[in-house]
Amino acid sequence: MSIQGVSDKELGSLGRVGVLGLVAFATWLLLALPAYAVAGVRGLEGLTWSAAVCSLSGAPVVWVVSQIPVSPIRVWVVMAGMGVRMFAVAIIVLLFWKTRPDLGWPQFYCWLVVFYNIMLMAETYLALPGAENSNARP
Repeated sequence: MSIQGVSDKELGSLGRVGVLGLVAFATWLLLALPAYAVAGVRGLEGLTWSAAVCSLSGAPVVWVVSQIPVSPIRVWVVMAGMGVRMFAVAIIVLLFWKTRPDLGWPQFYCWLVVFYNIMLMAETYLALPGAENSNARP
């Protein structure tokens, strides 16, 4: 993976987490107007919570995976990280369901689905450097 000519070694673990944060911020900016149009201030609140939930559950996965040398085991660690991430988001959704019933589908859950998928795509891209140049067969 190369981001604007920066090699994998130059980017490093914290650099990957930083790029993930930039993706979250850019996604939040992109979705802020639609969230406000759909649900007003509650939509922005739900969007912000969605960004926080997905970023805080994904950043540790990217950091841990980037500590592992590129090898077949890294793919398994990425898969395990996705499971941990999905479990963490599910727990938070259950907490929100119980503690914040005022944040329903248009205020929170729809933005969580969008954020989850965008952040998962970014995390996978950041966690598996060089995958696009791999000659491995499925």
